[in-house]
Amino acid sequence: MIRTNALFRAWAAGSCLTLTFAAGCQSPRAVGFKTSPAEEAAAQQLADSASKKAAEQPLEEAKTDADGNAIEQVSAQVPLYYDELSLPQLESLAMEHNPSIRQATAAATKAMGFRDQVGVAPNPNVGYNGSQLADKSTDQHTAYIEQDIVLGGKLKKNKIVLEQEVQAQLWEVQATRQRVLTDVRTKFYEALAAQKRIALSTEFAETTNKGIEAAKLRLQALEGTRTELLQAEVQHTEVDLFRQRGQLSLRAAWTELFSVVGCPTSGPTSLVGNLKQELISRDWDQTYEVIADSSPEVHAACSRVARATANLDRQQVQPIPNLSVVVAAGRDNGTKNGMLNTQVGIPVPVFNRNEGNITAAWAEYCRATQEMQRIKLSIRARLARTAQEYDSASLQVRTYEENIVPRANEALKLAEQAYRAGEIDFFQLLLVRRTYFDANLTYITAQADFASANAMIDGLLLSGGLDATPDTWADDGLRGQTLSGQ
Repeated sequence: MIRTNALFRAWAAGSCLTLTFAAGCQSPRAVGFKTSPAEEAAAQQLADSASKKAAEQPLEEAKTDADGNAIEQVSAQVPLYYDELSLPQLESLAMEHNPSIRQATAAATKAMGFRDQVGVAPNPNVGYNGSQLADKSTDQHTAYIEQDIVLGGKLKKNKIVLEQEVQAQLWEVQATRQRVLTDVRTKFYEALAAQKRIALSTEFAETTNKGIEAAKLRLQALEGTRTELLQAEVQHTEVDLFRQRGQLSLRAAWTELFSVVGCPTSGPTSLVGNLKQELISRDWDQTYEVIADSSPEVHAACSRVARATANLDRQQVQPIPNLSVVVAAGRDNGTKNGMLNTQVGIPVPVFNRNEGNITAAWAEYCRATQEMQRIKLSIRARLARTAQEYDSASLQVRTYEENIVPRANEALKLAEQAYRAGEIDFFQLLLVRRTYFDANLTYITAQADFASANAMIDGLLLSGGLDATPDTWADDGLRGQTLSGQ
């Protein structure tokens, strides 16, 4: 086992310690993993700082009954009725009702409970002992108290390990909140774009309907042809079909939106908002640095590296045995005198030196540092895809806004005038109308794509507001290990 540990550590030292320093997380001092009191104080100060940051978004207190028992909090599934809704209103509703946020909060609370438990000292044993009871003249009676004294600071180190897990879970709460906000924003822009497409289709349907009436009048006056009338009717039917499909898209987007919000609704209502956003040219290298520095994903991974480091230090002191002390006092009826007995014992770590757990803790530390690197690479990959979508949508919005849409609007006005003056035929007018309609539809889609990409970047590339949140690995196993003496 000792040779295996040495080989494993020799390999891991090269691949894990370098990653830890690169990630900005504290690593064990050396192969011995001993930490000084000053280092422990610095680590605790870092944990307190992380707690303060996490407290910027405090957890909601669990409701309890008169006996202090937790009351299950279940959302009242009552449909909400609004004449109109804005994005801030929807964000506020999501923060209150989304089940993923409550799930993450419960996991953090669970970790806090285990953190408080693993540092609790063992209870004393109190009892009575009687000996030589068959001989009334020599019987002895004693009352005793037995207490296990935990040595090596194991209980304190248990709490340090679980404190880092608490920090990781608090960052998961932050990440879940951000995921929900990002999803609410992207779904809002999707629904708002569908709403605007319906409005555009309804408005353009009036124009195509007028075209049908004009084609009928021309046909009656023997100035037009039935082909013109049929073409006008086809265009009107296509626009009306697009409007109906838009209504279906709006209903689907609305359902998705309120699924993320976490509460039912009576159905689509008017959304208040603007798809048009400022077109900002971004430095993507700088954007990556900002996201990597601010991401709760990275902070949670860093807390898990700190947890693994603390657990490695904790497993190093497990071989230090606990002290078992027994003090008994009573009376010896044979001598008519009082008695005072003491007993002290410790388990001797001859066969079990906790080497397997130390190796496992070191491997977990290496895994945590690799997870840190994986998350940063994942952020870079997601940013590359989002940056492409952002730049593409930005270019499309700018081109349609500055060139295509104004010209399509002007072309429609001029075509209407030219048609009334007899300068162009009916088919040319239908073509210009179609170009106008398609240009405005594409412009709305480009605005929605840009708004969604912008929301993803502002949301630190976190999405999946209804994904299951990671549960805490924590339990009170460290305390059981501490008190077992083995």
